[in-house]
Amino acid sequence: MSIELKIHAEKFEDHSWNPVSTRIETFSLGGIVLNSWTESIPLFAEKDRGLYRILADIHPEAEAFKPGQRGAPPNISNEVLRASYAYPSLQDENDNVLNQVKQSVTSWLLLDELMAYDWIHQTKVFKGTVESQYADLFGDGLNPYPSECPIKAFYYYPLSQDNKKLHHYRMVSWLQTYTDDYGQIKRFRDEILPTLSTYGTGNSVRIVYWLVP
Repeated sequence: MSIELKIHAEKFEDHSWNPVSTRIETFSLGGIVLNSWTESIPLFAEKDRGLYRILADIHPEAEAFKPGQRGAPPNISNEVLRASYAYPSLQDENDNVLNQVKQSVTSWLLLDELMAYDWIHQTKVFKGTVESQYADLFGDGLNPYPSECPIKAFYYYPLSQDNKKLHHYRMVSWLQTYTDDYGQIKRFRDEILPTLSTYGTGNSVRIVYWLVP
């Protein structure tokens, strides 16, 4: 199942947090507008797990789905609150609504925290199965994927003990940077972070993000 990551930006001004970009949404019936409201426009909305893994790694409490998660900030703007897929109504002052969102998959990070992260050199260990003749190229498994091992030698499916291909392949591991592996991470680092920096200083700008199944 694909997961969509939505990221909204807020900046602190006039003693409150406000979205950096908004739009007017309406509810109509029979051509008659019955309701309208202002909603935050996402800075990022893509089906991507890699970038989410990094956001969840920047701060120990910033990963949604885990105990101790930050949840939505208590002073979240109404516009971003409305945009959250977990938002069940348009009642701005309903504390129960905010509590539901805080317990959802919502989390947040300051620009200072985002800028302090090492976006270029962070790596993770990948595992896979390759033809036996290339397995020694991977050494202790803590090096980049060897250029001498052709992609066609990589077997993309797990091998059970009774698989006839088992004796032709070996399990290996290698290190790879997040940037090399996930295109959206590079986009976030090279495009979105500089954009966030134009909105204000590090502790007056933040992102609020969540996952949408």
